[in-house]
Amino acid sequence: MGKPTIIRITDQARSQIVPAIFRNGWLARKYSLHYSCFLPKDSNVDDLLLYGLEGIRTVSENDEINKGDLITVETDQKWRFIFRVEDIKAHYDQTYVVEDSDKPRLIIFLNQDKGSYIIKSNYLATEKFD
Repeated sequence: MGKPTIIRITDQARSQIVPAIFRNGWLARKYSLHYSCFLPKDSNVDDLLLYGLEGIRTVSENDEINKGDLITVETDQKWRFIFRVEDIKAHYDQTYVVEDSDKPRLIIFLNQDKGSYIIKSNYLATEKFD
């Protein structure tokens, strides 16, 4: 179904998704989110882990993200995956362990000055677009 390329989190937040960068530690570009791994769940959809820096081109503290909001991820093969926000942890400064699930999820880790901002979403649907 392709590599993730674009994520839309709110009406204001649209970011590029690029591969992870590891050079003596995890690095992040300021205006994009990085995918670090896919964990297979079924033949079509996998868990997707994204990380990045808080900012105007990713997600900022000013963006109104709420439980129940929809997040879309578009791929280079013209597929759109739709997720629903299930949990948000703002200013989280502890280790975060994601519980096991048989359903595909999207986990976003954003680094900000006050600590990490974590958004956990569950898979809803897939659609083809032009």
